[in-house]
Amino acid sequence: MRTERRVLVVTRHFWPSTTDQTWRLRSWVKQLKQQGFRPTVVTPRWHSTWPNQLSCEETPIVRIDAPPTSELRTNRYGRALTSWVSQELNELDFIYCDAASSDAHAILTQLPNNRVPVVVRFDPRELAKNASFPRIGRWHPSPKTMDVCRRATAIVVPNSFAHQQLLATGCDPALIHRIPDSMGVRVDRSVAARTAARMILANINHDLFVRSQDKVVVCPGELTRDWEIDLLIQALNPLLEEQRSLKLWILGDSIERSRIYDSLQYYGLHRIVVMPGAFTDVEQVLQAADLCVFPAVGCGLGWLLPTCIASSIPVVVADSPEVRSTFGELANQLCFRANDANELQLWIRRWLRNTKSLEQSVASAREMLVSQSLPGGASHTLASLLRARVLQPN
Repeated sequence: MRTERRVLVVTRHFWPSTTDQTWRLRSWVKQLKQQGFRPTVVTPRWHSTWPNQLSCEETPIVRIDAPPTSELRTNRYGRALTSWVSQELNELDFIYCDAASSDAHAILTQLPNNRVPVVVRFDPRELAKNASFPRIGRWHPSPKTMDVCRRATAIVVPNSFAHQQLLATGCDPALIHRIPDSMGVRVDRSVAARTAARMILANINHDLFVRSQDKVVVCPGELTRDWEIDLLIQALNPLLEEQRSLKLWILGDSIERSRIYDSLQYYGLHRIVVMPGAFTDVEQVLQAADLCVFPAVGCGLGWLLPTCIASSIPVVVADSPEVRSTFGELANQLCFRANDANELQLWIRRWLRNTKSLEQSVASAREMLVSQSLPGGASHTLASLLRARVLQPN
C-alpha cells in the first residue's frame, strides 16, 4: 500500500529555467517532498536536444513534445498533456497547476470522469507577465482563467490582491485559500562561507575572481529587457569607471545576450561587467554578493527578493505598489524611483560611501517578512490544505 501522496506538478517552465517563478516552484517542490509527498513535474520539451525525462534534485521531470510556441501549438500541447496525464490518473492523489492558464483548462475540461483533485494557483502578477501586460492594474482574468477557477477543487492565491480579484469576479469564497509565497531560503552569510563561496566561483569561472576589498553588485534575475538590464548598465556606467573595486555580475541567459554585450561594449564595460550565465543553484552567488539589485518593476518579488532579505543581503528595488504593500514605509529605504537610471546611480553611490547603511533596514524587512509568513512556510500550509480539504475521503 502506498504511503506517499503522489502529486503531479504542471508548469510551463522548470529546470534548467532559472526565473523567479521557477526558483519559487523548485523551492516549494523540494519542501513538499520533505513532508511526505512524491512530486512529478511535467513541462513542455522546449528544445529538441532536451531529453523527454530526467531527474532534478531527485524529482522526476517529464517533458511533453509540441511546446506551446503559438496558439495552434498551444492547443496541440494541451492535447498531448492531457493524453499523458490520463495514463497516470490512477497513480495520482492530486494535480497541482502552477498557473490558472490554458494547461490547467485542458486538464479540467479534456479529462472525462476525472476524480483526481485539481489545485490551481492564481497569481495576477505572474499571469499578467505571461500575458505580456506589464502593468498589473490593467490586467483582468480571461474567461478561460475564470473557468479554470470555477472548475478547480481548490485555488491557491499568494496575497490579498489576488484574493480580492477572485472575489470581485464572483468566484466561490470557499474555494480560495490564501497561502503566501515562502519567506525565501536563508543562505549562510558568515565570513567563512562568503570567503569560500568567492573562491569556489573564481575556480569555476576566472571572470568571477574578486579581491577581498572588492564590492560585488549582483543582478540575480534574467538577462532580458523585462529586467531592465539596459537601465542597470546606464546607471552603473560612471560608477564602474570611477571605482575599479566595484564589480557587477548580471545573471541569466537569453537570446538578448549579444545585444546586451554590444551595449556594454558601447560603454566600454564589456571587460568589466560579468555575465556568467544561468546557475543551477544561486546560493554561492548570493553568498558572494555585497548588494543585489532589482532594477525592474515587479520582477523578482516571489522568491529572489525574499531570499535576499531572509539572508540579510542589502538590496535596492525598483519602487512598485507590490513592494510597498509588503514593506510599507520601510520601502523608502530599499527602493529607488522606477525607470530612473540617475536615481538608481545616486542610490548605489550613497551605499558605496557607507556599505553598512542598509543593515538595519534589511534586518527590519526580514522581521516584517517573518511576521507575515505562516508557520512552517507556504509548502507546509499547502500540505495541510491538501490533507484537510482536497485529500479527504468523499
